Amino acid sequence: MRKAYCFILVVLALSFIGSSTALANDIVPTPWSTFFRDSLTTYNGLDIPVGSVIDAYDPDGIRCGTWIVTQAGLWGNMAVYGDDPFTALPEDEGAEEGDTITFWVNQRPATVAVGDPTFANQAVKLVQLAATGTVAYSAVDLPDDTVIVPGHTIKLGVTVRNDGNGLDFYKLTATSPDPNWTITPQDSFSYAEAGANATVYFNVTASIWNNGYPPTNTITYTLYSGADTTLKLTDSVEIQKFGTNVGEDGPNALPNGFALHQNYPNPFNPSTTIAFTLARRSQVSLQVIDVLGRTVRNEDLGILPAETHEVTFTADGMASGVYFYRIVTDFGSESKKMMLVK
Repeated sequence: MRKAYCFILVVLALSFIGSSTALANDIVPTPWSTFFRDSLTTYNGLDIPVGSVIDAYDPDGIRCGTWIVTQAGLWGNMAVYGDDPFTALPEDEGAEEGDTITFWVNQRPATVAVGDPTFANQAVKLVQLAATGTVAYSAVDLPDDTVIVPGHTIKLGVTVRNDGNGLDFYKLTATSPDPNWTITPQDSFSYAEAGANATVYFNVTASIWNNGYPPTNTITYTLYSGADTTLKLTDSVEIQKFGTNVGEDGPNALPNGFALHQNYPNPFNPSTTIAFTLARRSQVSLQVIDVLGRTVRNEDLGILPAETHEVTFTADGMASGVYFYRIVTDFGSESKKMMLVK
């Protein structure tokens, strides 16, 4: 909608542009737009880094365009939307013809080094931007040493605080000395405004067999700032395997935790024997789960010593079908499939 200009409105608009609340406005696309782009934009004197966010504002502080950088130093074509004159008062979607567009880079005010920043409907304009900001961060929460079942995946997170004065964004890399483990960092940036926290995640999948490597693996990770990739945080986390199939001699070798064996007979009706081997004394329970994930039996087997145990399970009142039985111990759990045929 067309705007009536007066001194008070202009002062309020300029104040609004300079505040952090201006960064929270939603963008409303309209049929009126100007496209801005260029390849020589800088942040702290260097090519604007991948992941940076460029925002555009009209003189009233309406955020009417945004762009996330995917190639260092290059941005656009960013659509900066104009006000729709056919909407009812007091709706204001963006710029009017001839308005000067204000740009922010990573929530820091940018100067126009080269180019014309005025709004002109359906125009394409080359505008080189330059912005500066303090980039700093500190660790808030690092992953603790933990355990994992062989072949399973756990998700770990590294949380940092943005101590700079602009928007920052983070990724990480992680390595394992045992090549049989799989480390998968998240493929997107985690963003944090100044003073806020961001968490970057990575998945760790343990190998099934040790293959000459110890059961405890040290994963080293490095988190870095996207706004300044020279700022890095490097640490490590120890992950120990518990459960079946971690020995050197195949599935019959005694692991650090326990070994769960296939029930027999299988299929069964109405009873079957479930055997498992404990490497050390533990509280043990037996759970039986149907194919919908519902626990249909939960039996407390008590505290058992480190040896091979056999329990008889009787499927009274259960319908024919596939079930999963799980042995739960103090140092992990393991499940296998069985079939009841009546």
